[in-house]
Amino acid sequence: MVKLSIIIPFYNTYELTCKLLEELRKQITQETEIIIVDDSNEKGLDQFKDIARIFHNKKRGGVSKARNIGINNSKGKYISFIDSDDMVSNNYIEVLLRAIDTIDKDIIIFNWKDKNTNQVVYHPDNYAVWKAIYKKEICPLFKEDMWYNEDIPFQEEINKNKYSKEYIDSTLYYYNSNRVGSNIWERDQLRRENMIKVEVTEGFTLARFDELLDIERKNVDKYGELFVGDTFKCDKELVDYLLGGNALKKAFVKVIEVIPEKEKKEAEEKPTKEIKKKSKK
Repeated sequence: MVKLSIIIPFYNTYELTCKLLEELRKQITQETEIIIVDDSNEKGLDQFKDIARIFHNKKRGGVSKARNIGINNSKGKYISFIDSDDMVSNNYIEVLLRAIDTIDKDIIIFNWKDKNTNQVVYHPDNYAVWKAIYKKEICPLFKEDMWYNEDIPFQEEINKNKYSKEYIDSTLYYYNSNRVGSNIWERDQLRRENMIKVEVTEGFTLARFDELLDIERKNVDKYGELFVGDTFKCDKELVDYLLGGNALKKAFVKVIEVIPEKEKKEAEEKPTKEIKKKSKK
């Protein structure tokens, strides 16, 4: 019986993924399966067919679609997600299998560590899906039209239900923050091109939402919630989501300004102002 399905969406991280898989090779048991969904048609991954089922996508479909392929093809009682540029502890599988055997909860949460800062996050409450394992029967699919911030609607769907949760005080996941070329890095590049400032028009209660966004807080009555009047900056994709693509189909924000357009306008006006000042002399 497969108790744990480990889903790894892969895209152009070959060397890091090989290190990850070599670590998992030392740990894998008959109660565990590894599913790699290759989004860049990397045939070199086939060397790991002895420990993993590998799905090669001929065309890039994004991390959400890759994870969904993994979910739909998984056989385990629980599902875990590992990003292909990250790493896990040397007892990742052992601890999770023991937790599955002893904890009858829908979601089992564990600590994670930032590889670049060495900071350990205890009792994690961020939106990353890799901080926990989920019973397959309660695991929702990802929105395939979202290539970034895709963890948010996934966790929204989870949080709509009163699923049982348990926290284990073990640091099992090592997050490779700020890697050039990563999804987060790509998202940040796009943010610079599509950054929009918005104002909250109705109460919006996504726990710890300000871990993801540069929020300019006006109300701090309750940490981790947005209130009417709060303003923050985010990319266009997330604005579109908040304006109607969310689970409630309800707008929460209004656009105040499109930041790149504002900066472009200011840059164009600046030389003109300088010329006027010189002409007065």
